[in-house]
Amino acid sequence: MKKHHPISPRQYSILLVDQPGFERNLIAEALAAMGFQIECGSEGNEALARLDQDPPDLVILDEMVKGLTPDVFLTHLHSRDLETFVLIISSNPDLDRGMDWVTKGAYAYLGRPIEPGRLYEYIQRGLENKEAFKEVVDMARNLKAANQALTREQSALKVKTEELRFLYDLGLKLSATLEDKEIITIVAAALTHLFQPDLIVVLTALSTLGEIRMFADHIIDKKTALALGRELMPEAGLSWDETADRFQLMEHNFTARPLFRQPGHRWTTPLLAAGQKRGLLGLYFFEEPSWDQDRRLLLENAALQTAQALFNAYQHESALNRAAHDPLTGLFNRLAFEEHLNREFERHLRYNSELALIMIDLDHFKSVNDRYGHKAGDDVLVRVARIIRENVRATDIAVRLGGEEFAVIMPDTDQAKARSLARRIEKRLRQEAIRIGEDSLKQTASQGVADVRAVRMNHPDELIRLADQAMYLAKAKGRNTIRLATDLASPARELAHG
Repeated sequence: MKKHHPISPRQYSILLVDQPGFERNLIAEALAAMGFQIECGSEGNEALARLDQDPPDLVILDEMVKGLTPDVFLTHLHSRDLETFVLIISSNPDLDRGMDWVTKGAYAYLGRPIEPGRLYEYIQRGLENKEAFKEVVDMARNLKAANQALTREQSALKVKTEELRFLYDLGLKLSATLEDKEIITIVAAALTHLFQPDLIVVLTALSTLGEIRMFADHIIDKKTALALGRELMPEAGLSWDETADRFQLMEHNFTARPLFRQPGHRWTTPLLAAGQKRGLLGLYFFEEPSWDQDRRLLLENAALQTAQALFNAYQHESALNRAAHDPLTGLFNRLAFEEHLNREFERHLRYNSELALIMIDLDHFKSVNDRYGHKAGDDVLVRVARIIRENVRATDIAVRLGGEEFAVIMPDTDQAKARSLARRIEKRLRQEAIRIGEDSLKQTASQGVADVRAVRMNHPDELIRLADQAMYLAKAKGRNTIRLATDLASPARELAHG
C-alpha cells in the first residue's frame, strides 16, 4: 500500500462555523498557527453557501450555531457528494447523539473545551483518511478511463466495469457504518458475489478490548477456528503463542451455513491501515482458483478498503470509550454514570422494573495520599476498582465518580440483592492486602445501598441522594460497613430535605 506523507496544513482550508466569542478566536488562532487556511462564520446560511461556491477541505461546526443543525448540514453535504469532512463541536457531549452524527457522515465530534493538540490530531487523521479515500477514487477513475479506451475489447470492458462498480459500491457501503461486524458482513457479501470463495475469514487485531478477533462467513467449530488462527496469525504479523489467550471467534452477524470440511486452497492479503498490519483477509477454495494479476490487485484494493473501514471503526470506538471511561481505573466515568442511570431509571418508570444503586466511599483515603504519596493512592484506587469489577455481574455498571468515590448501578435488582454484592465487595476488601513499599495496607470502604422501592421516586437524582445518605450513615456508624436506605430514620424526609 502506498504510504502517505505527513499532511501539509497550508494545502488545506478550514471553515469554522461557531458562535462569535473568545473560544472561537482561540480555535481560529490555533489552527492558523498550525498553518491551515482558516475562515470563520457564525450563520448557517454562510456555511451552506460555501458548499456551493468553494467547498473547504474541513468544516468545524458548533451544534448550536444559528440557523443550522448538524443533521441538516450533513444532509446538504451528502446531497452535494463533496469530499469535505466534518468535525462537530458539542457543549454537552452525548454518546448516542455523537454516534448518530458519525453514521450520517461526520468524521467525529468533540466536547468543549477544545484542546488545540487534540483538535490537530483529529484533523490530521481525518485528512489522512481523506487522502486514502481519494486514492481509491482516483484508482476507480483510472479503471474507468482504461475501460473507455478499450472499446474494441468488449469482454475486457465488461470486466473492468464490474471491478469499478464493485470497488465503488463497496466503498459506499463501508462508509455508512462504524460497526466491525457490519463491515465484515458487507465485505463478505461483496467478495462472495465477485470471487465465489467457499470460505471467507477475516482476522483483525483492531479491538478496544485487546482481542484478536476472527470473523468467518460460515459457521465453524472451535477446533477449526483454532487451526485457522494458528495458520493465519503469523501472516498477520502476530505470534500465536503470545496472543492465543486473546483469540476470539466472533458470533455471526448474518445467516451462515455450517462448514463441514476446511477448503484446501487459500489466498490471503494483509489488512493494512496507517502503515501497519492490522490483520488478514483470507479467501478459501475447495478447487484452486485461476486468477490473473488484475484479479489479485482488485482483491488487494478490497482488502485496503476493508482495513481502512475497520480502522475507522476502531478509532471511533476508542474515542467513545475514552470519553466514557476513567483513564486510571478503566471503570465508567461520571458522565457515563449519569447517562446509564438516566436510561435505567426511564426503563424503571416505563416497565416498573427493579433498580438499585450502591455508593462506595473509601475510608480515610486522604491519609494514604498524605503518608505514601499520590502514586500509592492511585495504586490503591486501581486495586479497589479491580475488586469491584471482578465482583459485579455482566449487567451491572461499575463507575468511578471521582476521587475515592465509586458506584455500581444494578438494573433489575432490589435492595436485598444489591446488599449481597456490597457484602462481597466488603469481604474482598478485607481480604486484600495492598503492598506499599514495605508496608501492607488494608483499605476499607463505607457503602450505601438504595433501590427505587425505598420511597416513591420521580427522578434518578432521588435514588442517588438516598444511596448517598445511606453511605453517610455508614460513615457515621464507624466506617467499614454497609447501610441501606431503609436504615435511615425516614427515607422520604431525607429526600424532602435533600
